[in-house]
This record gives sequence, structure tokens and C-alpha cells, in this order.
Amino acid sequence: ILNFNNLYPNIELSVLGLRTGDIREKLLRNELDIGITFLPVQDKEIISIPLYKSDLTLVVPTGHRLAERNHVSIAE
Repeated sequence: ILNFNNLYPNIELSVLGLRTGDIREKLLRNELDIGITFLPVQDKEIISIPLYKSDLTLVVPTGHRLAERNHVSIAE
């Protein structure tokens, strides 16, 4: 953030910890310019653009029924 402020001194950058629904509401009320969420926001007035793809890692104890699998779906 310090580097950003040094590069762009005329831009105010605030980092807030908000829930997705709160981000949606603040965007719709023009209280935020952008928001970053883990899941896309479903609203016809908001565009969600993926920033990057992240793989999740499942951690289970030895002997667990999924322990020997290379891939596991979220449904499992």
C-alpha cells in the first residue's frame, strides 16, 4: 500500500474488511469504486471479473477415505 501511495499520491486507497453483500451494497450506493471478493457478485448492475484462479488444498488425516485421491470435487 505504501508503494501504491508513493506512485499515486493523489489517489486515496482504503482497505476495508467487508462481507460480499456489504461490498455489493456499497458499490451500488457509489460508496466504493471497486471491491475484491472470493466469489462473483450476482447483480445486473455489477460486473465481476476474475483476477486469478486459485486451487484449494484438501487436508485429511492418513487413512481418510479421500487420502489416496489426486482430485476431489467440492461435492465430495
